[in-house]
This record gives sequence, structure tokens and C-alpha cells, in this order.
Amino acid sequence: MRAIVRDDIIKLESYVDAEFKYKKYIEILNDCGGYCFLEQFIKHFKNDGGRYLKDKMEASNLLNTEYFSNYKFVKLSSSSLKYLYYRDDEKDYSDVPKNKLFAKYLSPNPSSKVLYASVMNFELYHQTKKKFYLKSKHIQMLESNFKSKIYEKIDKIEQNIKDNQNPIPLWELFKEKFVLTPDEAKEKIKNNEPFATLEDYYDWDNEHKDEVDRHVKNNLRQHKILELKDEITRLDAIIDKIITIRDVSKLIITIEDDSLNVYLSYARFPITTSFKVVNDLLKLIESHNQESYFKIKINNINYNFCSIFNTEKIFKKNRTEILELFEKKSNYDGNIKFKYSELPELNNYGEVYVLKSYVNEKD
Repeated sequence: MRAIVRDDIIKLESYVDAEFKYKKYIEILNDCGGYCFLEQFIKHFKNDGGRYLKDKMEASNLLNTEYFSNYKFVKLSSSSLKYLYYRDDEKDYSDVPKNKLFAKYLSPNPSSKVLYASVMNFELYHQTKKKFYLKSKHIQMLESNFKSKIYEKIDKIEQNIKDNQNPIPLWELFKEKFVLTPDEAKEKIKNNEPFATLEDYYDWDNEHKDEVDRHVKNNLRQHKILELKDEITRLDAIIDKIITIRDVSKLIITIEDDSLNVYLSYARFPITTSFKVVNDLLKLIESHNQESYFKIKINNINYNFCSIFNTEKIFKKNRTEILELFEKKSNYDGNIKFKYSELPELNNYGEVYVLKSYVNEKD
């Protein structure tokens, strides 16, 4: 097995360590948001070294330790972010100073909302093993749920086209029949000229009926592929919307078994905003269904609250507000279900909720 080692984007030693030693940890942390509390990192990667692993990654310039008030957290370094961004880029950046290369920026002083969302994703991923808490896995899930059947159809049609190719290209027959140059014949075949309808093909020359028949059917298959690719483009708009919601609003949304699942783990998230985000997505899906052969069915909306409180009061209040908003301001008439769960490790600290059992004050 061969691997590419690069020294044009970050230092060679850092790249080697990122690629061959610490890729797993870099990818998990990045997929959660780029931040987690120090003791949270140590606990969940305990079997891989815990604090020693953190120290080694920091020595390789792949992690930084920062403080939020009196609490330590770790974040991916600029070297890790550049590694992730450029590792599959085939361009050689040796002539560009490394400090001029662009990559995602993670602030050493994140807002409480940004830090908390990343901390929660990191915690919930390790507790539940649900892969959608990792952004890349979330995207893969959406791609598979929405588009896998379409790609299967495209593959099948492309194989049919390949199996039914004419042994003699049809433009060769055109060239002889109409005394055309090869390029002229190819262009006419491409544009279905000089025939106005499919029936005209068969009136052309009985001698070549089989060749014409194969060409007509393959033409129809090609048009079907274009239609399916249009479907994929429309579905991409849905996926992009869901990922934008994740990035901006910190809500994780999946669509499975005709249900739209909303995972809300930022306890101070405004319910009216949550409703608007979900309702806008429903409108986009409705618009998609009007144009698309591949409909997205939404029979249920499942709200999954993960609370930081040891009480259900806020959950009940949120539930009531959401139901009222849907009743007054939405065209959705399906079922809305709610699930409430708690992480007892969480406690309230100032203006940010932190994981009590994972937080160490400054030494």
C-alpha cells in the first residue's frame, strides 16, 4: 500500500503524524465542530492514551488547549484544519507560504453556543454511537437515503446502453445514405436529424432497422439518465439545506422511514426559530415533490430534545409552543412526536452549560 506524504501545506512531521497516527481523532473532533472539553477528550479516548494522546497531538501541533472561563477545552489547530482541507487536493502549494494557505478557522475564544454545540455533539456521539452526530457521516446518510436508488437506476441504464451499442455506429450509415462527412453525420445523429419523430427512423431504411432500433432505445436511455441527474440536483438542494441548518442553527435533521427527525441539543435554542427552520425545510420538500418523480414523504416529525436540566418543565413548555406554532403557521398536518432525554453530567455554569464530570479548573 502506498501513501502520499506532503510538506507543502503544513510541516512534514505534522502531516505524517496527522495521516498515520491521529487521523481518527482529528476527523471525529472536526466532525463534531472542532472543540471539546479537555477531560471529555481524555475520557472518551482513554483506551487510546487519553491525556498522553492529547499531549502527543499537541506536540505535533495538531491540537491546542484553551480556556473558557476557568475551564480547559481542546480545539483543532490550524495545522489539523489545513491537513483536512488540502490533503486530497492534487495541486502543489510549495510556492505558497504555509501561513498564506486558507482553511477553516476555529476561534480560540468561541461563543458559548458554538462551544456547547460541539461539546454536545462530541458527547452524544460517544454515548449513543449515532453516526449523524458526525457531520461527514450525516452527509453520507442523507446521500444514501435520498440518492442511492437513483444511482442504482443510472448504473443499470448505463449498462443497458453499453450492452446494446451498435456494432456499426449509426453515423456511418448516415454518411453513406446522405453523402455526409463523418462530422456532419455525427452532428445529425446527436440532434436526431433529419428525422422529426421516432417513427421517421423506421421509415428511413428497412435494411438497417435493427441498428436504428438500438440507437433509438439508447437515445431514450440517455434522456432518462439526464432526467435522473436532474433529480439528483434537486435532492442536492435538500441536502445542502439540511447541512446549512446544522452549521448555522445547530439542529441536526435526518429523514428516515417517512419521518423527519429533529435533534435539538442546545437547550437555549429559541423555539420560534426552531419552528421556522423546520417549516422552511418542509416548504422546500413540498416544492421538490411538485417537480420530482422521487417524492420525499414526511408522515411524522419527531422532535428529540436532549436537556441539560434535571427537569422536564422546559421540555413541556417547548412542546406546547411547537404544537401551537405548527397549528397556526404551518400547512403540515401529519403527526408530531416528542422525545425527551437528559445528560445528568450537565450543569449550569455562568452563561454556558458544561459537562460537570469532565471539567477541570485551572491548575
